[in-house]
Amino acid sequence: MTRAAVALAVFAASSVASAQDAGVADGGSAALRATIAPIDPAELEAIRPLLARGPVIIPRAVDQHSNSRPTIYARVQAPIAVVHRVVRSPEEYAQFVPALGDVELQGRTGRRTAFRFHARAAIFDVHADVRVNVVNDRRVDVDVTRSDFGPAGTRWEFFAENANTTVVALTVWCDPAQATWAIRQFANSSAYSASSANITAETVLALAVKRRAEILAGRRLPVRPPSASTPASQLTGPSFGAWTSVLRGGLDLVSIELDPQGSMRSISVGRYVVSPEDIVRRRLMDAQYWGNYWLWLQNVRVLQQTADRVRISTTLGSPLSAGSGEVEARLDPSRQTVWIEGRTGDFARDRQRWDFSAAPGGGTFVMYTGTSDEAHAAWFQRVLMDRDVWAVAGLSGYWKVVMIRYGMWSL
Repeated sequence: MTRAAVALAVFAASSVASAQDAGVADGGSAALRATIAPIDPAELEAIRPLLARGPVIIPRAVDQHSNSRPTIYARVQAPIAVVHRVVRSPEEYAQFVPALGDVELQGRTGRRTAFRFHARAAIFDVHADVRVNVVNDRRVDVDVTRSDFGPAGTRWEFFAENANTTVVALTVWCDPAQATWAIRQFANSSAYSASSANITAETVLALAVKRRAEILAGRRLPVRPPSASTPASQLTGPSFGAWTSVLRGGLDLVSIELDPQGSMRSISVGRYVVSPEDIVRRRLMDAQYWGNYWLWLQNVRVLQQTADRVRISTTLGSPLSAGSGEVEARLDPSRQTVWIEGRTGDFARDRQRWDFSAAPGGGTFVMYTGTSDEAHAAWFQRVLMDRDVWAVAGLSGYWKVVMIRYGMWSL
């Protein structure tokens, strides 16, 4: 996954490019329709209450290479026509996507706009020829006809909540295995590489479009918030509710909590497992076995242990940056929350919580909540995070999906 992080940096830093489709001529939109499904209205209704906290991501086929199809939903305080204009106007992209370099318009014909751009993504130069296709007033596709990063695609859909509020849904697909040789060397090492790129890229791009549309609608906002994250004093995730229907369908769900300035406060990831609560509780409190699931935790050693508290020392290995220290897991009196908190060394500021609740009909809904993963990011991830503050939210969201999937493995 270290190599996947490089691919992720390429795609997310060139966020406009990594949300495109590799169709040629008029076949681009046809190919896009074949690879990205339209939004399910039931899914949107289930997650709508969570949008008050911030964007919601539904990852799909997370570990299935180019089958990855994550969707990000975001509520925008702007009319649907304004949001639509932002997406369909590539000549303005460089004004609100910092990683994007030169943009050269090549022509407009009817509902189509063609342009070329160059961007610097970490150690790679990225070039692409792109076409924006306005399908209707509620959908825009963006296709690539030539690129360095392989075939990819995006589908923007817009849903008006009222005259001044729009929900944006952006679904992304890419196949870095068909990129240039240099990028393929990093991407082919992990089945997660496409998802790492897609989740990060769509987070950066959706939040950039949201901010641009709100500015055009009259809100006095900077192009980017002053900081990537402002951790909340009280770490809480969303209450279990109607959104768990998404989990029951076999999908994970990411809820990103933003503060009023747009900085990330926390990220929660939900997952359904067939095992009962007591098995989930035991998995989280048996810290001596964490290295069996979270493979980057190495040299795990139990220092203290009681019925409701365990303290370990551990070191971090690839794909994260090196680190060491002591971590404590504490069972809340409710017995439905396990707090995991760093105590010393490189983990001293870490805070996480795991909540679990019995699901109707059997099994358990599990939710993992934490803050930014910037402190433990590898070098390439840090390069990406320095390019755009919202890349921190995207990378942290992706990493928390990995955490809950690995941690709840086989349950």
